[in-house]
Amino acid sequence: MDDPRKIPTIQDVARHAKVSAATVSRVLSNSGRVSESTKARVHVAVQTTGYTINQAARTLRMQRAKTILMALPGIGNPFYSTVLEAAMQVATARGYGLLVTCRLGDDPARWLRDYYVSNREDGLLLLTERW
Repeated sequence: MDDPRKIPTIQDVARHAKVSAATVSRVLSNSGRVSESTKARVHVAVQTTGYTINQAARTLRMQRAKTILMALPGIGNPFYSTVLEAAMQVATARGYGLLVTCRLGDDPARWLRDYYVSNREDGLLLLTERW
């Protein structure tokens, strides 16, 4: 990279690996046929340039956030921390991130609705003390 302050792009990785940006994309998303030697060059280029996938751009393109919102009353109760740990393990195993919130403001239903319709997550786990 010429400028150490510049965030590396997929084009930087492609130049370094001497492949197209489309090939880099195929390697990083594990789609399409790419030779093992090309995959290796791309992975070396990713490490060398410090490239990380732009999750916001990926979410827009795929129309999926790969994130689950988990809202719970608190983590002080061992029951909730146990559920949280299990949810994290399952989400991670399936390639999802888990966003956890314990504070929902004065109007929890509105906060959850507004957050959910913003497409920042693909699912919602809602734990409550109310039955």
